[in-house]
Amino acid sequence: MTKLDSDLVKWAAIRPGVETDHAFVFNSFLRSFRASPVTRFAPDAAFFSAAHDAMQALLERHTLLVAADPGVPDEILGYLLYSPACVDYVYIKQKFRDNGLAKKLFNHASTNPAVVTFPFWTLPGVKLAEHLERSFPEMKFIFRP
Repeated sequence: MTKLDSDLVKWAAIRPGVETDHAFVFNSFLRSFRASPVTRFAPDAAFFSAAHDAMQALLERHTLLVAADPGVPDEILGYLLYSPACVDYVYIKQKFRDNGLAKKLFNHASTNPAVVTFPFWTLPGVKLAEHLERSFPEMKFIFRP
């Protein structure tokens, strides 16, 4: 990550998600979850249909927080999709990972449960959960599909 990228994470604007963010959310979710060991061997048609429907339902019922470039609010750096009892998905663009952006999203979320469940298992998600447990010792992060 360059110094410019690091500064961008530091000053990232956290805002509520809007309808125009959904295309980015769908695309990033489908690509990153497709790479998960859990879904890697599922037939493409079945995977994309089921994953698309699942994300559509989550976007309709849960809260989307977006981290964006403060100078270009439509430039999404990452997002957090959650409900009071569950973190549905956290996605941070590769070049902005490991720099506190997910923690910043969690700090802005209007929830603070004792146990946070992740319904979608990915390798970056496991790494993130381990980091968040260190950052938020009062919370427990578990995978529960």
